[in-house]
Amino acid sequence: MVTWLQKINIFLATIILLISFSLYTSVPADLEDPWIVRTYIAALRSANFLANTLELLSSVPSITTLRYLVEAAYFPIRLPNTLLHIEDFKINGLNVRLYRPKSAVELSPCILYFHGGGWSLFSIDSYDSVTRDLAQHTNTVVISVEYRQSPEFSFPVPFDDCLRVTQHILQNGLKYKIDSHRVALLGDSTGANLAAAVALRISEEDPGFTPHVRLQVLLQPVLQAFTFDTPSYRLYSDHTFPGRSQILKFWCYYLGIQPTQDVVSSFQKNDHVSPSLRTSIYSHYLSESQLPESVREKSPASSLDRYSNQYDQNLALKVESKVIDPFVSPLLADVLNASPPTYILVAEADVVRDDGLLYASRLRAANVSVELKHVHNQSHFFLAPKLPSGILTFTSADETWREIYQFISKNV
Repeated sequence: MVTWLQKINIFLATIILLISFSLYTSVPADLEDPWIVRTYIAALRSANFLANTLELLSSVPSITTLRYLVEAAYFPIRLPNTLLHIEDFKINGLNVRLYRPKSAVELSPCILYFHGGGWSLFSIDSYDSVTRDLAQHTNTVVISVEYRQSPEFSFPVPFDDCLRVTQHILQNGLKYKIDSHRVALLGDSTGANLAAAVALRISEEDPGFTPHVRLQVLLQPVLQAFTFDTPSYRLYSDHTFPGRSQILKFWCYYLGIQPTQDVVSSFQKNDHVSPSLRTSIYSHYLSESQLPESVREKSPASSLDRYSNQYDQNLALKVESKVIDPFVSPLLADVLNASPPTYILVAEADVVRDDGLLYASRLRAANVSVELKHVHNQSHFFLAPKLPSGILTFTSADETWREIYQFISKNV
C-alpha cells in the first residue's frame, strides 16, 4: 500500500521532472542568455499548469491565478527615493502613477507608458522598476497607465482607456506641469500595440484642440493579428519566450473569444481570415519582400497555401473586422504619413520581430522618421521589469535601456 509520504515524494518527483524537462527546452543557439530564456519558459509552463489545474479544481479562472503569480513575483520593493516625486491618482476613473524628477524643468516633457503583458497581465505596480528608471534617467515626467485588461475587457476597452488618458494629458498639460507639445508614447510588447494605436488615433485629431504626439517608442511591438506565419513566427514559434501559442492565447483574449484548441489551431493556420482577405491589400502590407535582405535570406518557406479556399467561417465572422481594424493591427493602417517620429526595437529571436521590421518599412515609405534597433542575440521579454531580487536580468538589458533613454532625452 502506498503511504502518504510516498505519494508526496512521487508528486514532488513528477514536478521536478516537469521543471527539468522545461529547463532543457531547445532555444536558438546564438542567444546571449539561453539559460535565462529556458528559466522563463519553464516558469511560464509551470504557471500555466498550476493555473489550469486550479481552474479545473476550483473554478478560479486561470488568468486570475497567473495575475497573482506575476504580481507576487514582481511586486516592487519601494525604497525611499529622493530623486523622484511619485503620485498615484485617477484620470477619467483610471488609475495612473506619475513620476516627476525633482530636477525636471517646470513645464516638463512627458512619457505616457503602456505596459506589456498580453493585454492581460502585469500592472503599474509590477512595472514600477521600469517606469521609475525611465523617469530618473530621462529627467522627464512619466505617467504609467493602468488600463483595463482582457479577457474581462477585450478590444476596444484597453485601447479606449489609453486613448482617453492620452487625450486628457495632451489637452490639460498645464494642470500637471507638462508641456503638451512634448508628449511621447512608449510601450513594450502588447503595450507597444496600444501606443502605436493611440498615436494613429491622435494623428487624426485637430492639432489646434489636441496637440499631436511628439514621439512614439515601440519596444518589441505586437502590431497585427492578420497572419501568424511571418518568417519570425516560423523560425521561433516553439523555442522562445513566450512563443506563438501563448501569443495566440493573448490575442484571443483581446479579440473577445475563447482560446480553445480548435480556435488556436485556426489562428496558427491563418484560417481566421477568409480567402478574399488573404489576397487583399492587407496581404501586401505584410509582404516578406519588405523585410531586410539579411532576414529574408534565412527565412524558411511557408507551409501554408495563401490561395487556399479553406478557412474557419465561424471564426472569421467573429474576428475579421477586428483583425483589420488599424487600432487592433496598426501595421495594417492604410494611412501612416501623419504618424509621429518613431523608435522601434526588435529582438532577433522573437516571434513578433517581423511586426516591428515591417512597421518600420511602412512608416519609412510614408516619409515618417524611423530609428530602428535590431538586437541580434536576444528574445522577447529581455527588457521586461527586473525581479526585485535582481536575478534573471538579461545581459544586454541595461545597455539597451541606456540607448532608449538617450534617444528619448534627445527627441522628446
